[in-house]
Amino acid sequence: MTVSTDLLYAGAVKTVKIGGVDIGGTYDGVAANTEGEFFDLNVDQVSAIVKKSLITRKATITLNVAEISLANLRSALGQASANLSGSTLYLTDDEQGETTLELVCPTPSGVGSRYYYFPRIYALGSGEHSYKKDAQTFVAVILEALPDTDNSDRIAYIMDKV
Repeated sequence: MTVSTDLLYAGAVKTVKIGGVDIGGTYDGVAANTEGEFFDLNVDQVSAIVKKSLITRKATITLNVAEISLANLRSALGQASANLSGSTLYLTDDEQGETTLELVCPTPSGVGSRYYYFPRIYALGSGEHSYKKDAQTFVAVILEALPDTDNSDRIAYIMDKV
């Protein structure tokens, strides 16, 4: 197998937008995970599983928000926009509802940008953060992407723009 070093990449995501708003810097990268849950199909004549049938697919994005403004805390904690009033963030049991997520990073070749767009996400929370004298404070965010039922049930779009 021939290895193309032009397709290797190491580096950070350049832009993270939740609901169209740039949340600034992240800490320790952004991770996207897609996993499926399958039903095993069996027949009496074969002792192994003969087929798998997809039951559900789940896409999860995790990141740490490093710029912890009240607006970023609101997004990270899944709070409705009305819960941020001036210099106060009110934590309530209101449901934020769905929003969008856009990630932008360089292409592996370094020419242009790679866009990851999730048209429907829910902030599942965590929001865990701590203040310590010997550690950077950041807010842990867990997002779940849902299919775009208006557009072929696509969970995400990945596009290179040169």
